[in-house]
Amino acid sequence: MSSGNKDTAGGPRLLSTRTLQDKFGIDEPARGWPIALGWGVVITVAMLVFAVVVNIWIGRTIHWDWVAGFGALSFVGLSVGRRARIL
Repeated sequence: MSSGNKDTAGGPRLLSTRTLQDKFGIDEPARGWPIALGWGVVITVAMLVFAVVVNIWIGRTIHWDWVAGFGALSFVGLSVGRRARIL
């Protein structure tokens, strides 16, 4: 007896890089995860270093809980975006 779940291994997936590529009209194959994660790390580190340097330069206090949260979100977003070739 079936559980009623229509999204099987061959069915549509709501959160996938293929779905993102379809929504943005990109027909190139997705990049590999190691390349996408590497770019995600590089860009996230560059953004965080820039934010820290600017905040110190202008004399503001850095709230590390916000930096950690936004850093993690930007890493995930950049990695998925690079894999799907939308960034």
